[in-house]
Order: sequence, then structure tokens, then C-alpha cells
Amino acid sequence: MTRLENDRFQQALDYIYSFIDYETEPRPRDPVHYDLRRMDELLARLNNPHLNTSTIHITGTKGKGSVAAMITSSFAVAGYKAGLYTSPHLHVFNERIRVNERYIPDEDVISLVEKLKPEVQKVNNKATYGTLTTFEVITALGFCYFRQEGVDVQVVEVGLGGRLDATNIVRPKVCIITSISLEHTDVLGNTLTEIAVEKSGIIKPGSVVISSPQTDEAIKVIERTCRDCNTPLIKVGEDVTWENLDCDSRRQSFSLNGRNGKYELSIPLLGQYQVENAAVAVTALECMVERGFSISGEQIKEGMEKVIQPDMANFFMDRRSYHR
Repeated sequence: MTRLENDRFQQALDYIYSFIDYETEPRPRDPVHYDLRRMDELLARLNNPHLNTSTIHITGTKGKGSVAAMITSSFAVAGYKAGLYTSPHLHVFNERIRVNERYIPDEDVISLVEKLKPEVQKVNNKATYGTLTTFEVITALGFCYFRQEGVDVQVVEVGLGGRLDATNIVRPKVCIITSISLEHTDVLGNTLTEIAVEKSGIIKPGSVVISSPQTDEAIKVIERTCRDCNTPLIKVGEDVTWENLDCDSRRQSFSLNGRNGKYELSIPLLGQYQVENAAVAVTALECMVERGFSISGEQIKEGMEKVIQPDMANFFMDRRSYHR
């Protein structure tokens, strides 16, 4: 990459980070600070790229990244083009937006920022619902990139909470709520019930909800929200079960009793919680098969075997340079 290209990429990042950044300056989770109507306004100006493809929306406290990685890995093995949106990035900005585990190229960040600028300015000049934040601009950029690349499915991880998160303008086919515990209590609430209310805010009519094993307080909120939305709920650990088979220093294997079949799986991720995450991911894939996608049991197995641990993924990408 030339020095000019590096400079242009850095300028694009500087623009993105010129807005209020609630990842570094958290605010209480209320509509004064987080008003989804400004995201609706921005995305409408961009011809609603977030509605261009099927969506899996993921929230929770733990396991979001692993579940998302397992799902996208299996979609890729099955021959689909899968977009993955995660946050925050651990090493480089480009981690946040991927297609089949390949990071968004610097040049696409540059070109998409140029397309976003006039629309962002129009929304912020009006400021009918407040001004856009850094995370909202990044989220819009991600949806625009997925549309540009023609992805078959987008796996979207919530930034924080769920109800008022910028990603919560999608219309998901599958909503996933991984294990909920106390986190960001200054923003989301001081109890598991309050936090579960925020997480359950991603549940929408017309979707199916998959939940990791939860505390009594959290599952009661999820169940109530599903009833209110007339949305089916699949409880991993009850409706989907597993049996551990083997484990060594590099991977673990287990037998999973899914809703549509039984799977003998092996994953290169350790810890019992990763087995739970795998069960959630397989359940989501089964639900997407029920909604028209073609993914075989063997492709799910291969996808699980090939999954890359999220915080190590950057070491396997064919990239030349990163910034910020």
C-alpha cells in the first residue's frame, strides 16, 4: 500500500472517530442518547442496505463472538457468502466488518466513507433525533459493505445491550441471546432482570429466538418477551442437548442432539462454555435451513472444525497493513 493510500485510509478513520464515541464514553441506555430513529433516517437515505439480506442478530454477555464465528464458518463451508459484523475490534478496525472471515479492505473503507459523508451530514444538520455517533456510522458502513458484496446472510453482533443498540434496526430471521450476566451496570442496569430486558429488546415478531442456558431471572424476561412478540423460543440445554466425548489441549468433541438431527462435532476451542456456544450456533443454522438455506450436517461439522477463535482471527487474514 502506498503512502497516499495509507493517508487516505487514516483520514477515513479520523472521520469515523470524529463523532461521539460511546464505546469510549458510555452514557445511560436511554433514548436521549440512543435514538434509533436517526439510524432509520440515515439508512433510509442509503436505500436501507440493512434490509438487503437475511439476518441473524446476536446479543448476550458472553459467547457472542464465538457463536458468530461458528455460524459464519459453516455458512462459508456451505458455499454461501456470509457477512459478519462485530465490535469492538481487538487489533485493527477492519476486524469489525468481514465477508467469509476476510476483513473489509482499506480501499472499501475509504470509498464507503466518501459515500456516507453527505448523508451523515444531512442527518446531523437536521439533528431531529440527535446527532449520529461513531458506532452508528460504522454500523451503516458495515451494512453498505454487505450490500456491495452481495452477501447471502449477515451475522450481526450487538454492540452493547440490544434494545437501543444501533444494530437493532435489522429485521432478523433468528435472534440469539447468549449467556447473560452482570455487565456495564452503569449503562444497562444493576440487576440481571434489567440487563435481560435490554438484551431481549432485539426480539421481534416474525423471528425465532435461541437462548443459551440462563439464570432464572434472565430466562423469565426472555420468555415474557417472546410471548409478547408471539415469537417461538428454543432453549439450548433443554430443547437442544449434548454429551461430551473427548478433549485434549487443542480441541474437544461432543455429540449434539439438535432439533433436526444428531451431530458428532469437534471444535478447536476449549472450555465447556464453547460447547454451549456450539450448540447455539448449530441451532441457529438449523433454523436458517428451515427458512430456505441449504446446509448439510457434514457442512455444519466441517464449519465447526474450521472455526477460528475470534481473538486470533487477525493472524490468519491475508492483509497488508492496518491502522488505528
